[in-house]
Amino acid sequence: MSKKIVLIISIIVLIAAAVVIILLMRGNEDTWLCQNGQWVMHGNPSAPMPTSGCGTATPTPSVTTATPSPSTASEIMVTSPQANAQVHSPIEISGSARGSWYFEAVFPIRLLDANGNEIGRAQAQAQGDWTTNDFVPFTAELTYSLSATSNGFLVFNNDNPSGLQQNSKEFRVPVIISPSQ
Repeated sequence: MSKKIVLIISIIVLIAAAVVIILLMRGNEDTWLCQNGQWVMHGNPSAPMPTSGCGTATPTPSVTTATPSPSTASEIMVTSPQANAQVHSPIEISGSARGSWYFEAVFPIRLLDANGNEIGRAQAQAQGDWTTNDFVPFTAELTYSLSATSNGFLVFNNDNPSGLQQNSKEFRVPVIISPSQ
């Protein structure tokens, strides 16, 4: 008889735990949500609509463009190639970026022509411990195929595993792209 009581108590505890978990995961159905820069009622919130702003409708990535002097930004420094340098395939790229630019010790680099078309891409590889807020050296080799000289940009993006636009960062270095051989 005591085994039956233990079994019944165990089932009741499991059901109660399941109900608690469902209620916790369900979230607050009656609240205000920020959507496209406006507060939208979700369910029947008891609180009045918030008076503070709720962000921007379309967040844009943080973009920094290198100047002709050596590129020094607060989060990334490209030492090679310099701004407005003539580059040849493969491009040897080096510099330092804050650890927040990396995910799994890499971040993407793209080469765009004057029309914004991607003509090459590579991964910057950390040359040290990237799990820091300090600058971490990186290197990359980017190969491309191009038939005529063109102006363009090396575009450095932070690795953004969240995919959220507001977390995107970009740094551009203008270059003169030589035809590949």
